[in-house]
Amino acid sequence: MPKKTEYINQLKHFLGLQLPSNLKNNGEDPNPKSHTILKTLPKESITLTGKVLEFLVNPMEDIDKILLSTEEKNVAVHFPPHKAQAILEKIQIGQFVHLSVCKSKKMIFKSFPLYDLIHLQEPFLNLDSFKPQKSKGGAISVQGFISNFRYNDRNFVSAFFLENYLVDIPPHFGEIITPVLSADKEVIIQGHLRQNNMGFVNKSGLEIIRPYALNVDGTNYLL
Repeated sequence: MPKKTEYINQLKHFLGLQLPSNLKNNGEDPNPKSHTILKTLPKESITLTGKVLEFLVNPMEDIDKILLSTEEKNVAVHFPPHKAQAILEKIQIGQFVHLSVCKSKKMIFKSFPLYDLIHLQEPFLNLDSFKPQKSKGGAISVQGFISNFRYNDRNFVSAFFLENYLVDIPPHFGEIITPVLSADKEVIIQGHLRQNNMGFVNKSGLEIIRPYALNVDGTNYLL
């Protein structure tokens, strides 16, 4: 069996490759930091200038988009919903703003070109410091009748109204629970209230329940 150095030389000859000169005969680099490590390039950003027409919501009725009127057309600018409170403290409907954005992977929201918000240029607000909060609110159990639903873009239940609460249904669970729910259906919910200091702004004005258990027609579902 050829020695390791002979094997490497044979491999070089076969592949027609020239290994870097700083590699030893055993194929190891004595100075690993000498090679450039490629990192993921940041998304290309652009500046949008325009008038705030409206704040748009996701299926949970949390504000997560700005409808902006630019010189060319109206566009939608998306941001994580836990940053809504900070953004609404800086800008309001009718205000002219400068936004640093990048193109969204989803491309379109309804009929509007869709962008992702990086930060506010004017008025200035760096959004990097606003991180999602993982803390839970108080435990709660509610029994009552469903009065209305909210659906996601796949037509699965994303939330429903129960008594004076809005119940948040996670996307992975919506597909499972949608067939067994209907208006006026009696359900029992166990979960936690979403705390008001987590940065969300919900247009419903109701308290939000994040459930961990749901009873429908005597069947228990764990989320």
